[in-house]
Amino acid sequence: MKNHSDSIIEIITKIERLFEAAIIASNKATAKSFLRHIRSLEVSLNLTPYQRIVFNEFLAYAENASGQVKEKEHWKAAAEQSLYKLTSGFR
Repeated sequence: MKNHSDSIIEIITKIERLFEAAIIASNKATAKSFLRHIRSLEVSLNLTPYQRIVFNEFLAYAENASGQVKEKEHWKAAAEQSLYKLTSGFR
């Protein structure tokens, strides 16, 4: 049986893969399914109130960066920074 920290790392890895898929999606409609999947994983992380705020910030930036948008690199960097803040406590 895996311990809790191993399963958290797996969830974070899955979130990172889904985020990358949303970023390279050809449009926002395609990206939406990846972002919804990320949202569904939130419960599995058992986040503190502060971590929930950072998670929602990450999702907002990820949505802004998804599909074909202006300033894509700016929004992607902001999302990556939020994801780092969120995951640094788990790794």
